[in-house]
Amino acid sequence: MLIDDPFGGHRRDLLLKRLAGAIPDTAERVVFVPKAPLEDYFGLLTVADAVLDVPTFSGGNSSIEAFSLGVPIVTWAGGFARGRITYACYQQMGIKDLIATDAGDYVDLVLRLGGDGAFRQEMAALILDREPKLFENAAMVRELEDFLLTAYDSCRKGEDPVSWP
Repeated sequence: MLIDDPFGGHRRDLLLKRLAGAIPDTAERVVFVPKAPLEDYFGLLTVADAVLDVPTFSGGNSSIEAFSLGVPIVTWAGGFARGRITYACYQQMGIKDLIATDAGDYVDLVLRLGGDGAFRQEMAALILDREPKLFENAAMVRELEDFLLTAYDSCRKGEDPVSWP
């Protein structure tokens, strides 16, 4: 199940065409649901076996929302920041079980979450146990605050940009 394209269906149609070429025997089983109010979206998340984070697009808000509900996400870190947000969240939580190393591993993890209820429950419990490392991390907030103040001060003085530690 995928959330439908809010831009007139162009992206949905492109994806369906690509799926039909790649997996013609199962492409018709892909279901698109319309964008819904936040409460309905959270309800959809809570009944999902897995959420898929792809390396070419940011999980950002969606990942944070899923983690807050204990919903497992399969991720495969991409080469750019936009494909590494969910990966970074898992790193922060100290969870490695749902980080794929390659395409085959990604598919295996998705199938395992979809077919192994005990594993899915174990991952959900682990996420809920460790999610305070994402949402209650004052040290990270102070580090970001220090960086932003230093960067602003350097810019104001006409100095070279500062780098993140």
